[in-house]
Amino acid sequence: MGEWNYLPGGICTKLQRGIPRPVPDPNELFLENLSLIERLISSVCRREGMGNREIEEFAAAVKLRLLENNCAVIRAFQGRTSFATYILAVIARALLDLRDSESRKEHSSVVSAVERDSTDRASAIVRDFLSALPAQDRLLFRLRSASDMTISEIARAVNSEPRRVYRCFESRCAELREKLRAAGIEIADVGPLVGQEYNAD
Repeated sequence: MGEWNYLPGGICTKLQRGIPRPVPDPNELFLENLSLIERLISSVCRREGMGNREIEEFAAAVKLRLLENNCAVIRAFQGRTSFATYILAVIARALLDLRDSESRKEHSSVVSAVERDSTDRASAIVRDFLSALPAQDRLLFRLRSASDMTISEIARAVNSEPRRVYRCFESRCAELREKLRAAGIEIADVGPLVGQEYNAD
């Protein structure tokens, strides 16, 4: 059929026949050039070394981009180049977006792996720290974390003074923060970590 090429003044010519015609509807332009669009997509994908499944998914994404928002991308074509050259630019932009998206996903996966490793190491440090505490101190942490009791309530439960219980908590939490910091883990509030260990029992 040939492809449409825009000329100044709202005139569109069909390159194969050179017959001036009014600018077609964008959907018509898409359908008439669908085989061309598919060939261009396939050519770009092959150069990129994509497999058949990836080509199929990318082709669908490009076609969707051309048709979405009432064919806004096709409507933006002003005829400064051939339609084929314009479509190649659209495909190249879509390919860049795809690679950027893949790069972000890969980065996110790496970050998630690092975060999981950091969480696992922190949990191990907390477990070791708690197991090494005197029984009375472990009891204070358990009451605070597992029972969500206030300092005053804990003090009454263990027959101690609130000030002494508070100082014990502050001192032990400072020790735990230092152990975590020595392992390269900066956590200002260690309470939730301690709570996770007790709630996991």
